[in-house]
Amino acid sequence: MDRNYQAPVYSDLIHAALIAAENKLDTQERQVLQLFYGHKLNEQQIATQLDITQS
Repeated sequence: MDRNYQAPVYSDLIHAALIAAENKLDTQERQVLQLFYGHKLNEQQIATQLDITQS
């Protein structure tokens, strides 16, 4: 057994799960998340940016 093995950190597991979930989204869904969480835009700003109606 490899003595240098390190168990994954909990945050690494969460990160991997988020990446897997993001890869299942279509392009527009991914853009909405990026604009909302990454750029801190509100729903109206996102709708305007993506030229879609706000539901």
